[in-house]
Amino acid sequence: MLLDQHGWHYRHPQPPTGRSADQNRPTQAGKAQLNDSPAASAAPHPGYLAARLQRNGETVTVTDPADFAQIIRRRLFTRTSIDAAARAAAGAYVDTANDVWITHVYSKLGSGRSLSRLVDRVIETYPFHPDLFELVAKEWSKVQAFQRVRSTVAIFARTALYWINEHKEGRWAPDLIGPGDIPVHTDSLEALLSSGILAGNVRAIQGFRAVANTDVVRSSGGSGTAFNLDAVLETNGVNAGQPAPAVRMATACFAYSLVPRAQGARGATKAELIAALSGPGVPYPAAEEVFNALIAGPVQGGLGALEHTRPANSKGTDRFYLSIKQTLGMYHSSAMTMTSNEIALDRIWKRAQDLASKAPFSGQHFVEATGDHSTASAAAIAAEDGPENRLLVLDPRQWTLLNGKDTSTRSDLDVAFGVKPGLAPTFAASMVAVLVNTQRRARARDRAKDVLAWERVVDQLDPSDEDRTEARIRRDAARNKLDAEIKWAYQHYAYLLRTSNGLAVQYKSIADGKTALAGRDVWDELVATGRAVAPGALASEYVSQLIASGGFGRHLTPKELFALPYSNPEWPLIADPDDLRQALFQVATSKEWMLADSDGNEVRPSSPSQIQPASMQQLLRPRPTTTPAATVPSQRNTQEHALPPQHARTPSSSTGARASHSGPVHHHAVQRPQRRRQTAAAPSQPSQVRRAAPATPPEPHLLDHPASRRLPAHLPPHRRSTGRPVRADDLYRHAQRRSPGPPLG
Repeated sequence: MLLDQHGWHYRHPQPPTGRSADQNRPTQAGKAQLNDSPAASAAPHPGYLAARLQRNGETVTVTDPADFAQIIRRRLFTRTSIDAAARAAAGAYVDTANDVWITHVYSKLGSGRSLSRLVDRVIETYPFHPDLFELVAKEWSKVQAFQRVRSTVAIFARTALYWINEHKEGRWAPDLIGPGDIPVHTDSLEALLSSGILAGNVRAIQGFRAVANTDVVRSSGGSGTAFNLDAVLETNGVNAGQPAPAVRMATACFAYSLVPRAQGARGATKAELIAALSGPGVPYPAAEEVFNALIAGPVQGGLGALEHTRPANSKGTDRFYLSIKQTLGMYHSSAMTMTSNEIALDRIWKRAQDLASKAPFSGQHFVEATGDHSTASAAAIAAEDGPENRLLVLDPRQWTLLNGKDTSTRSDLDVAFGVKPGLAPTFAASMVAVLVNTQRRARARDRAKDVLAWERVVDQLDPSDEDRTEARIRRDAARNKLDAEIKWAYQHYAYLLRTSNGLAVQYKSIADGKTALAGRDVWDELVATGRAVAPGALASEYVSQLIASGGFGRHLTPKELFALPYSNPEWPLIADPDDLRQALFQVATSKEWMLADSDGNEVRPSSPSQIQPASMQQLLRPRPTTTPAATVPSQRNTQEHALPPQHARTPSSSTGARASHSGPVHHHAVQRPQRRRQTAAAPSQPSQVRRAAPATPPEPHLLDHPASRRLPAHLPPHRRSTGRPVRADDLYRHAQRRSPGPPLG
């Protein structure tokens, strides 16, 4: 005999003696000895008693769980006092049951299973939970082929022995053996299925055996849906006060699913399944989280054969049971086992390319996985290097971000953007890479497996099958969910930025409700962070400031200016080149800047369309400052400057050479004001000079006439001296430098 944790002595079956039936029968001599004995002579004849019992007695079928429990206990255990142990175990349940357990579980089990009656019920069925005895006595026993006592003893004996051995080994064991404590990974499963509970239905026996091995736990242990869920729950920090809560709850669902229940209902309610985990130290939120994980569905790791029924009149409660019928759910579960993660990620990548949009980016490129992280993978990212705004969608099979698994991804992007050695892209500043979040990719992958499984189910079903329509509806719904998951997974984007420490790749997350697959959403995020400019919002003052503070050391051509937003990370991304054309037009016609040809002559555009993005013959340069108005009086003023009488004299000559020039753009003749030379005078008289009447000041667009132009500073000295034919105004400037003359006035 074995002593269990509650003082029960387990009665092992007696081994056979090795004697045949004939050997066990008493011999004639033995019979004579029995009949001649005093006990035999005093005892009534068996036939005498049997006849009178059948005539006067009443046959009573044991249906009460308490009486049934007494029979089972006498068959399994030796007689002992159990009241103290039973009350202690039941009291622990009652004392630890808080208001949440009472409200959501015990109050919904029915009046006969309330918490207030738990102590009395446990005393009647100890060491088994009263819910298990009620299930056997009131529901399993209704099956005609189920052998009440013999079958129950076979099941309960194996169950009790398993938990006694677990307790002896120092492992966890339940205080009360309930519906979820039948060890279906042992021979207890075969004892249950062969007990007659399924009325000898071979197909049903095979079906439930397969369900137990697939959805609960395999016969050898170490696998099964519920078994795997326990590992996931433990990883997520769910502590239900027991080592395998998902297996216990799934086993209870299995036990409640074997036969129809009262009023033709199937399976168990939520309260019954959560009650299978009840006990001292079991928090209700953890038990409910286990329940939610089991019913979540195959995609989220839930039970594949689980069916969920709702009452038609909405007056009852929802029920959950494991089905052996080849339902859509079972077809789907079978198809899920044939879908790998690699196939699911391939589906995500193909679908992401269909969902992506580039506007307002001018280019969109899809970067395929290379299989490893090296310079080759970085080169694949930077392959499309050119003067355009590019949105690069990275393959989720290789590049992900965050969750502690993005070191190789960041290394590839650093090389692709030119931050680290390996590549030297010219237009990395206009490249924006979008990629998935590592954790969200896992959810999208599971959803892709769901889609692939439903597509396989639809292909398997015959067109005339009534379930095919429902399968197509579920397939289409799964496809829509997959699209949403893929958009949600593409959460991050990366771009190049020059910081105080040099070039750096900036990683950003897009706002909820948006996706990095949409170029418009990414552009709006870049505008919000100041890395891009909204269409039509580029200000000429901003462009002027960027040019002035750029530190280029020389004047820039229009071609160089139009390349700056694509090659210089200090410049913002511009959605439309016409925005930059409009801004440069306003800059070139401002008071600070001007466009000049190779000779230094101003090329004044009359409209933005005359700004040529490919021009290399023009230069944007600062506009020369004009002569102050006080030194260039108006020609209309005919009154000469008044001089003191002792200094006044008539100049020897009042005429001078007039230089005329026909401008290259406006063709206006402009008269240069001539400076009079001082005439020789007697030594005794002071020299006097009268300023010549100045010419009419030119209009604002004529300020850069040849007399005031300077040769291009970027030309070498020999080019500045021989770059064009010598003109009269050159000679004039040369003469002025050689003989500036005396001061005026």
